[in-house]
Amino acid sequence: MKLKKLLCSLLCIFSSLSSLFAEQSFQNGYTYYDPLLLVVVLMVKNEEPVIKPTLESFIKGISQEQKQSLGFFVFDTGSTDDTIAKAEEFFKEHGIANAAIAQEPFVDFATSRNRGLDLAEQKFPNAVFVMMPDAEWYMVNMPGLMDFCQEHKDKTIESSYLMRIMNPSIDFYTQRLLRKDAGLRFGGVVHETITEGTPYKAPGDIYFDLRPSQAGADKSMARWKRDLDLLLKYHGEHPNDPRTTFYLAQTYACLGDLENAYLYYKHRSTLPGWYEENFVTWYRLAQITEWLAKDNENYTWSEALQYYLKAYSYRPCRTEPLVRIAQYYLAKGEHALAYLFGHRACEQPYPEHDVLFVDKDIYDFTRHDVVGISSWYIGEYDMGEAQVRNALKNRPHLEHLTKNLKFYEDRKAIVEQQVAAAAAA
Repeated sequence: MKLKKLLCSLLCIFSSLSSLFAEQSFQNGYTYYDPLLLVVVLMVKNEEPVIKPTLESFIKGISQEQKQSLGFFVFDTGSTDDTIAKAEEFFKEHGIANAAIAQEPFVDFATSRNRGLDLAEQKFPNAVFVMMPDAEWYMVNMPGLMDFCQEHKDKTIESSYLMRIMNPSIDFYTQRLLRKDAGLRFGGVVHETITEGTPYKAPGDIYFDLRPSQAGADKSMARWKRDLDLLLKYHGEHPNDPRTTFYLAQTYACLGDLENAYLYYKHRSTLPGWYEENFVTWYRLAQITEWLAKDNENYTWSEALQYYLKAYSYRPCRTEPLVRIAQYYLAKGEHALAYLFGHRACEQPYPEHDVLFVDKDIYDFTRHDVVGISSWYIGEYDMGEAQVRNALKNRPHLEHLTKNLKFYEDRKAIVEQQVAAAAAA
């Protein structure tokens, strides 16, 4: 009985301590500014190698005035390394007064994110905006973001904003800049998102540069395995939920289980849902079918082609399917077909208004490269040279592009010499 009472007392003590979360403020030369314009809320765990570079990106280039109106709240969910110590060092080194750290156990992604937002809002009750990126999301154009927040601080009809995330291969938007007083929160045990959507975007030149380290990639793999169990459980209870089905398919694909990814994308293609997610479903289904067809006779290129065309017809402003088709035919030596699909893709603009998983590399480079190659074989020399030059703008050091351009230039010089000789004769 005494042991039981002791355990109950300890539980009460731990419960009380958790409500007083571990917090530290840093006062190093700057006057505490209230209200803050923006508070960056970082939920982290074991991010020792990257926490300082991540935080550094949020002060890069900003003015002293902007720095004074910027706050930081680091919400640690159980680090066993020196993440907290490194964050403390950063705030002290840069004289950041408006900073705090809290640590509590991880629950699930939505619950813990919402807890981080709650604590940040308690610490900075008069802030105008809160922003919740992840570790290794490196902010580009922070001065522009602070200017944007200043310009929009009184536009209360706009409760939140989509923010761009980009690297050389991917381009998408996620809802992470929130007006504090709107009280917005995340939903979903995995692939959590703000439950109330928004049509508003921050400018495209303000974005997160997503470049995960090897440690970050390893953590992502571990998260996908954990996500899979949670998604399967929820899917068992809600088998026709389109978002859960979509992310089940994506998670299986990330884990390399293409056959299960195929099954769940196939099921997702039968469900109604968000139009951009519908497009990505058909596109990813086509890609996975194409990959499986290389080693498994149960899948064919004809099926993949059908899905690619379905994706394009569903959303013709997205030309990723056309480029994948062109790549297939180019590899087969079917240069006319590669040119047909690739040329159409090159005619269309970048899909600036789409926010979900735009394959940036296809628009910046791949479509131009495919047409640059296929044009040579069907005599479309002017088009081929133009597209090689477009590809070189984004890959100036690729040897095959330099060689291909020389082929076009040498041929043009020969033709010009022949024309000049004929005229002289």
